[in-house]
Amino acid sequence: IRSNNANLKVKDCNFARFQSGLICNSTSYNKVVIHHNTFTSCKDRAIFLDGRASRPIVANNTINFVGAVPLTNKHGITATLEVEAYIYANNIACNDRGIEIISNKSKLIDNILDKNHEAGIKVLGMKKAAGG
Repeated sequence: IRSNNANLKVKDCNFARFQSGLICNSTSYNKVVIHHNTFTSCKDRAIFLDGRASRPIVANNTINFVGAVPLTNKHGITATLEVEAYIYANNIACNDRGIEIISNKSKLIDNILDKNHEAGIKVLGMKKAAGG
């Protein structure tokens, strides 16, 4: 599924053997809720969240075997810069990285991460601009 600047609710779905399960680019005006889904054996990533000041909710999903070959730089969930995601109660196992956050704005609560090859959670902060 690819969603661009739209309201989105994905519930009780199974995603298996796709390049990417769900790619979402939203704004602060869009309501995005992704819950109670299963993502298995996606090649690239299960859930990719992008969009300035967006506030997606990702809850109670199961994500397994994304990029199952070690060190292939594949992620269960990715939230990019400027995303304020609420990521909670997900079960994420056997991926290259479980969750990758590229900012300090997203909230991670009560997720279970197990046997992710490189990292369970990777947070990439942004360098402060010179003189700022």
